[in-house]
Amino acid sequence: MQSLGMKFNQENVIEQCDQLVNVLGGYGYDLCSLDSGWSVGSEGDEYGRIAYDSSIFNIPQLADHLHSKRFKAGRVRGARLFANDADKIVLGTNYSLFEIGNGHNNGLARIDLNYSHPGTQKWCNSVIDQFAQW
Repeated sequence: MQSLGMKFNQENVIEQCDQLVNVLGGYGYDLCSLDSGWSVGSEGDEYGRIAYDSSIFNIPQLADHLHSKRFKAGRVRGARLFANDADKIVLGTNYSLFEIGNGHNNGLARIDLNYSHPGTQKWCNSVIDQFAQW
């Protein structure tokens, strides 16, 4: 898309999603989803949760727009931690992100979650709560 002069930003996502509603809405399409390019670099917020890049997106505003069109807002999020956030603490706990991960960088600057750790569910819940707030 870049070669066509289109930038990946909120304005263009809204335009594409609106077209999806206007042109294909009658065919059961009801979801606009973001994959990558909407978040901030290689670390999360103060609790290690993914953060949107406010220079190109306002996710709460985007979600409000999509909901006004009777669309669902979706986004892809792997259940992994940023390796740069290893020393951050899971919201509402004393667990570091390093503790709830498997301790190994998976080669993508991410640490996979250790699902047997009690803090892992708390971190996942905080991520879902964050999305709901958006």
